[in-house]
Amino acid sequence: MRIADNFFELGGHSLLAVKIAIEISKQFNFDIPLGAIYQSPTVEELGIIISSGNQQPPRYSLVSIQAQGSRPPLFAIHTISLLDLPRYLGKDQPLYFLRYGMAAENSNHSVRLPLLEELASHYINELQLIQPHGPYYLMGFSFGGIIAYEMACQLRANGYEVNFVGLLDTHLTHEKQFLPYHRKMHRLFSQRPRQLLTMVNNKITDLITFYKYGKDFWPHIYTGAPDIACHNSYQPKIYKGRVTLFQGLERDNAISSYAPPELAWTQHLGDRLDVQQVPGAHFDICKEPHVKILAEKLIACMDKAINEGCDPLS
Repeated sequence: MRIADNFFELGGHSLLAVKIAIEISKQFNFDIPLGAIYQSPTVEELGIIISSGNQQPPRYSLVSIQAQGSRPPLFAIHTISLLDLPRYLGKDQPLYFLRYGMAAENSNHSVRLPLLEELASHYINELQLIQPHGPYYLMGFSFGGIIAYEMACQLRANGYEVNFVGLLDTHLTHEKQFLPYHRKMHRLFSQRPRQLLTMVNNKITDLITFYKYGKDFWPHIYTGAPDIACHNSYQPKIYKGRVTLFQGLERDNAISSYAPPELAWTQHLGDRLDVQQVPGAHFDICKEPHVKILAEKLIACMDKAINEGCDPLS
């Protein structure tokens, strides 16, 4: 690896980024924000940050992935695993990631946010440091889609325009529709041996990482934000704008207790929901080889939103 090589383009991912942040802290006695590795993903850039001694970032949860471009900024919620997506969106698409405490110098001291509504409000404050006024373009992966949805509700309630809300395989929280047990087992045992082996290997890798890094690991991943508690207690509002759901086609690849997310969202939003089917299962839609199609559909839906503008505020 050369000093100008991009860590993520060489196969780096979120778990390895956490390891790097921890090792930098140990070797240089320097608490580097996890977000700094995403924003400055080369040895050369990280060296400049460490040598400067500047540990205080201007933001707490927002990281700039690509600041340049003539298109409207896209704010992606809880999408640090979507590392293959930015290069397919093109160099003209500004992109920012939001994850609670991701840009903080020491996420061990992050303040817990008990309500999803508060988390959404915090993210709005962060993104308005970049873009004070709408129209806004939001998307979120899985649970991050629920936060993006709540952000859109809050922004519109405060008189801001929201042109695009994209949900990447996001389930509606209060409408959990469990699949029968026998169907869950069918999904598990109908997978090919290679798929099962990959699942087991991924679980083993995660367990080894957790065991090796212990308490140093979790703050970088969850950064004090109680995702599960937020998820279970949230009661989604009625959003009067349009919402786009990017739904994975290969649902039998995952061990899931839920029916496809389209069902509950359609009941909640009616004809304001646009469903875009994308190849791959829940965790695969954002990875090779499927991510290219996701990016193409995402850009096409954004272009449509740009051309049509925001629904009237009501």
